[in-house]
Amino acid sequence: MGAALSESASTLASTGNSIDETLAMITAMSEVTHSASESGDALNSLAMQLRGYDEETGAYSKNIAELTTSIAQLTATASTPSGISIFTDDTESTYKSTYQIMKDISAVWDSMSNKNQVKLLDVLGGSQNGDNVSALLGNMSQAQNALQSSIYSTGSAYAKQEEWLQSLEGKVQQFQTAFQGLSQAVMDSDFLKGLVDTGTGLI
Repeated sequence: MGAALSESASTLASTGNSIDETLAMITAMSEVTHSASESGDALNSLAMQLRGYDEETGAYSKNIAELTTSIAQLTATASTPSGISIFTDDTESTYKSTYQIMKDISAVWDSMSNKNQVKLLDVLGGSQNGDNVSALLGNMSQAQNALQSSIYSTGSAYAKQEEWLQSLEGKVQQFQTAFQGLSQAVMDSDFLKGLVDTGTGLI
């Protein structure tokens, strides 16, 4: 997960995704591909592709309307006749997060024709990441489960650490660590001997 985040965290954050959403997509995609690092690369590419980045030219397309139209037309179904938009409203001034776009597309994915699915994978994944995008769309329910787990687990590690620090084992470990630090800082052996003798007497 760390390797995947190192590949994608910056780009996905800049395209409106929370750390929880990013981890959720990595989880869902890598569960199918069995490669978290590859998933990180693919998500990085997907996020840029959804903003009009052309991998062949290495530049962002000025004609984002073409991308918007393609996605809308390919995702048009009986339940969503206008297709899926990559924007939050009709003003087309604010993009949805990558996670939200993929969630919306996954909701109509099974209703799309196979031909349109293939075309959409090419639009979203390009020539190299179509399989990875397909893996994410097919496992988006797992991404939603992972998102909820990530959100509700916030602070649990900290709470466990605090619980351990208050235990007898934790207190002893803190004492040992503090004593080691003192031992390294104080070079007077007579002082250390006296401190040890005092501690022994207290025990």
